[in-house]
Amino acid sequence: MTKGYLSQTIQNIIDHKDHLISLVGLPDKATRIKHEAIELIEENISSIKEMQDDLLEDSSKILDGLQRALTYLKENKNEAIEFINSAHDTAILSKQKLESELQQNIVLKASILKFSQDLQNVLRELQNRNAKLVVDEQKAKDKANKFKKERLYFLALGPFGLVGLATATALFAKWNAKTNTAKKEAAKVRGQINSLKLFQDNVQILQESFSFGIEALSNVKNALDFLSGDIKNIINNTYTTCGDSIVVALYLNAAVKEANVLLIDAA
Repeated sequence: MTKGYLSQTIQNIIDHKDHLISLVGLPDKATRIKHEAIELIEENISSIKEMQDDLLEDSSKILDGLQRALTYLKENKNEAIEFINSAHDTAILSKQKLESELQQNIVLKASILKFSQDLQNVLRELQNRNAKLVVDEQKAKDKANKFKKERLYFLALGPFGLVGLATATALFAKWNAKTNTAKKEAAKVRGQINSLKLFQDNVQILQESFSFGIEALSNVKNALDFLSGDIKNIINNTYTTCGDSIVVALYLNAAVKEANVLLIDAA
């Protein structure tokens, strides 16, 4: 069967999940969020694929039942009614499973939105830390330059400047080391900021994918709503005195077309 909108949406979510897994260089807080998000997404993918398999099986049963009802309608009306009732029961049960899955996806989308908000907080923390490191680096650099000049001054004094030279050299080494440390740490933080922004972009795309997934599930639910309602009307019409086989057959043919649409939507 050709993959439909629902299958394509599921595959998009899988692709984005795999991209999240490949992201590296994140700070600890963002890494924890990443692992939590991946775990939830993997659980959802497993659940929605299982639901889709059930849905396709149920849709095939409904279609088969309606087609059999058409076959038996003229020869054995009671047998046809049994097939119609069975198709209706399957549609109702399938609707319940679908509604549960739809609600889970709505909740998961809200969780992903929360992840996005948490990541924004982590980004602010990193940006503040980077700003502080830039200031610390500049202060250390200024101190190092100061003692570098003093070192040159005491060096020019010759033997009379040995004590001062030793002190200035030690202080220059100290502040120069602090400059390098702050510079390296700032570079590391900037790298984390870049990785985090990439993570945020992927989470945003993932939110959109789940919106499409919810839309796809809603489309299937609407198709099931129409189909189950029409099958119920067929049942009511079949039991009425005016419900002759020709009219019921017309309704059944329409329902068969809807069942075929359902199969396409669920694929």
